[in-house]
Amino acid sequence: MDFPKSVPSVGLVDGKFIDEDAVAGTPGSLIPSEWGNAVTLEMLKVIEDAGLTPDEDDNTQLSAAIKVLVEDGAVEFASQTDAEGGTNTTKAMSALRVFQAIAKVVTQATESAFGWLKIATLSQANTGTDDSTAITPKKLAAVLQAQTLNAGATTGTATAYVLSNIPGLSSYVSKLRLNVTFHVGSGANPTINVNTLGEKNLKQYDSTGAKVNAVISAWLISDLLYDGTDFILVDPLPNAVAQRRQSLRGQAVNWKSSADGLSSSYICSADSVILANTAGDTTVVDNIALTLNTAATASATVDGMATGAVAASTWYNVYVWQNSATGVKRVTGDNNHTTGLAPTPPAAGFDLWAKRGSFRTDGTANKYPLRCIQTGDRLIWGVAAGSNGTSIRQMSAGVATNAAVPIAAFVPNSARTIQVLLVQVTASAACVAPNSSYGAANDNVNPPPVSSYFIGGSGGATSKLPGDFVIEGPNIYWTSVNEKLFCVGYEDSL
Repeated sequence: MDFPKSVPSVGLVDGKFIDEDAVAGTPGSLIPSEWGNAVTLEMLKVIEDAGLTPDEDDNTQLSAAIKVLVEDGAVEFASQTDAEGGTNTTKAMSALRVFQAIAKVVTQATESAFGWLKIATLSQANTGTDDSTAITPKKLAAVLQAQTLNAGATTGTATAYVLSNIPGLSSYVSKLRLNVTFHVGSGANPTINVNTLGEKNLKQYDSTGAKVNAVISAWLISDLLYDGTDFILVDPLPNAVAQRRQSLRGQAVNWKSSADGLSSSYICSADSVILANTAGDTTVVDNIALTLNTAATASATVDGMATGAVAASTWYNVYVWQNSATGVKRVTGDNNHTTGLAPTPPAAGFDLWAKRGSFRTDGTANKYPLRCIQTGDRLIWGVAAGSNGTSIRQMSAGVATNAAVPIAAFVPNSARTIQVLLVQVTASAACVAPNSSYGAANDNVNPPPVSSYFIGGSGGATSKLPGDFVIEGPNIYWTSVNEKLFCVGYEDSL
């Protein structure tokens, strides 16, 4: 509807009704009955459409009708239950209800369910405990490069290491791998306790594949692999014993040893000696300065006899020993070689050894080593008044014709050569040889190594002939009218 603009002479001013002005002499606007009826019918229509009965005395019906019509025609919004149910087709959805409907259907993703997924922060990735977010390739690379989930430095002691703050580790599992920086070198039988989960032995594999106690240096960085029982050192220290050559055992620089024939002492020294273990792994040991006491029993702290008490007139080998773990050196006397046995170590842990000579005890109750001096591989029997070596050791004397002379009392069974001295005191012939196949003293075709052929006046003259030769058996052979044969010394096989 509108103002009655089309009615002639209606008197609208600016399109609206005005009142009569008697002073000004202007008439008021006309309200035609048609227009008044139309306005009334318009309002009645609203009241009736609202289901109300027009009441001439009720001036609020139009407002009430409008409210009814607005309420009847308003949009109905869905509740959260309606939104999450997803079955109503008439109610409107607000932004909140749309989110609630989506959240009801699309949930957080799990190993067994599809859904939305959050991206982890770098802090969450490094912590390693969150199980509801995803890690991007960039953050995964950062975690792997820094090894924040499996690397750390130890505390604790050399035998009981402690590794703490490994993120997310709550139990030991087989094939668990950790990168560890050790703050101190290891002691005996080392262990490690990770995240207070309990002590586990630290092991490594030796050259035979056997698990042995790990050997760790200070600030060693190595991976550890848990095999279900022990932590295995993946990057062990290199084996210091690298050269497996049995032939080098016993080689020495400036070896010297001696017995004074007056005591139970056998003094040994060397700039260095090559020792080896049972497998033949060799190690050079420097600065040997030890004195074997034949009246004492060998131990970790004593240089003595492996078998305790010594016997008279008996050969004993001299062995240099070292404990590879502690570096302690010892020297022992041992006659196990006479029965084909290996030498006896002075104590447990002494695993490196080498033979460096032999000595023979005297026949007295003292059983002292016979006076001698050894330099390198050669030993000379000593002579000194008041000792058990007051003269050169005599092997034989008198009449002999290509006779066997046993050497067992004068050289050890390991000797390779013997040094003899033939003293001729008559005008006759005498000779010494390693076997009985040589000719006579005056033989020009097959002469023996040591020989003298002297023809002189009555009483003759004294001739002293030294010599040495390779030992071929348990005897040497000599021919004599009334001569004497002495052993000066020998060269040992070391």
